[in-house]
Amino acid sequence: MENLSILKDKNPIQILKNWLREAEESPEISKANVMVLSSFNIRLEGKHKISSRVVLLKEITEESLTFYTNYNSLKSHQLENPSALNFYWPALNKQVRLEGETKRTNRKKSLQYWKTRSRESQISQYISKQSEKLDRRSILEKKWKETQKKFHGEDIPCPPHWGGIIFSPNLIEFWVERPHRLHERLVFEKDPIRKEWQSYLLYP
Repeated sequence: MENLSILKDKNPIQILKNWLREAEESPEISKANVMVLSSFNIRLEGKHKISSRVVLLKEITEESLTFYTNYNSLKSHQLENPSALNFYWPALNKQVRLEGETKRTNRKKSLQYWKTRSRESQISQYISKQSEKLDRRSILEKKWKETQKKFHGEDIPCPPHWGGIIFSPNLIEFWVERPHRLHERLVFEKDPIRKEWQSYLLYP
């Protein structure tokens, strides 16, 4: 297992890619791309309301991470504010925490990814009013059957309110579990002016 001290001068995105690859290759991990997304909005009385949920990483580049969602959902509205992501792989004793800003992908990219989804997943996104109240489960199941019939033999159109979210990190923390709770923590923080990564170690 890496000694995080020797990674201080490395590219944090490349480290994350390496850890993701390690998780993908581990027989003990079924979904290495699972990440917890935390976001918040401000209530009318001025208090912060924080929400967390699991999303799936679909693409990672040298600058960002991308996942897909319903733009009308609670998470999408909250993502107008700074947000955070977290990966945790217990089998590897590793964790990665990210803070950053988000923006939507362009429509072309969203449509490209939409075509790779299964037909069943497309139908579920087409009929879902994500985060809205549902009176009865039977309503959703009825819409499913109606949509299957409506588009029989045809492509399911991508709803205009569905697409990708690009998360651009400005802080990435790598964590490795060690004996006696002497865990290792290495933080990379992006300079807002020079756009360069600076790193430092933290006490466990």
